[in-house]
Amino acid sequence: MLGGYLEFFMKPAVAEMYQSLRRELDELIQSKLLNPRMDIHMHHELISAVRLLISEDCCDGRFVFGRQVLKPSRASVLTTQPALISRTESGPGGDNSKSQLQTLLTRAGYTAPIYKTKQLKNNQFRATVEFNGVQIMGQPCSNKKSAEKDAATEALQYLLGGIQPGHEYITHMSMLLKKSKKDHY
Repeated sequence: MLGGYLEFFMKPAVAEMYQSLRRELDELIQSKLLNPRMDIHMHHELISAVRLLISEDCCDGRFVFGRQVLKPSRASVLTTQPALISRTESGPGGDNSKSQLQTLLTRAGYTAPIYKTKQLKNNQFRATVEFNGVQIMGQPCSNKKSAEKDAATEALQYLLGGIQPGHEYITHMSMLLKKSKKDHY
């Protein structure tokens, strides 16, 4: 589905289930169009499955990286808590939110994000980051650089479903999105 793009966001078995449901629903719709008198109540299980998927969609129809349905136990949360993304600071190796966002987007096949910064009346700056037709605004900051980093952090949180993963997680996700060399002709 979506040229293999769906598999980056869910386990292969779940992606296959979605594809199977889509095929079955397409076949049902085509059959109903060809035979308007056809009784669709015979396909109650398929319709119920589709209704359940739609009603339980917590992501508002968008693809979200790293969305986890099951919440881990309290003890494992304390032991495996990763280093959080800093909203304005950067560390060695380019681990700031601007570079992480750009890496994630370019490996997913999108163009680099565009930053627009405005100075507010209270001598603070607010940046908006735009990618793939989506605009995300950051919080007011004391300088332009911090405002852009904050907007990038907001965008990362939007893409990652509101979680604040560590740098290892973002590196792992961007490597999954990276196109393999054998795909290039």
